[in-house]
Amino acid sequence: MRKSLASEGRAVGMTFNNDEATTGTNRQDTLTEASVSLLHDSGLGATVAYASQELSAKTSGTKDPEGWYAKVGYQWNAWGFAADYASFDNGNVSIPSTSTYTLSSIGLGADYDLGQGVVVGGLYRNYSADVSGINNESDINVLALNMRVKF
Repeated sequence: MRKSLASEGRAVGMTFNNDEATTGTNRQDTLTEASVSLLHDSGLGATVAYASQELSAKTSGTKDPEGWYAKVGYQWNAWGFAADYASFDNGNVSIPSTSTYTLSSIGLGADYDLGQGVVVGGLYRNYSADVSGINNESDINVLALNMRVKF
């Protein structure tokens, strides 16, 4: 018997900024954000999100910033597992216009419910930046262990 996907949440939003009162470069005209999350009765869940900006009075070489995020997780008895990936392009226009960059992040995590409101877990995350004109780029790796106690 096939189980249907139940929508846990979804959202779409848009913001318009009045830029006629400002005279600077790389002004944000429009911000668009959207996300969708789904949760299946089996414990499998997923989220996808997207964000972008439209800029006016862009300096030479400046791109409209945009990024996306995706996560998949699975809950099995007392165990929970998740993996996610995110990528953002030129999300900070304060970087000189001659530079372009991409920031990406990938993560893996797991937790275990010990009962009585106590959950232990751990995660690994890698951050990687690719910035034009910089030769000494290094990835950042994060390992974390945690414990949550509800009382």
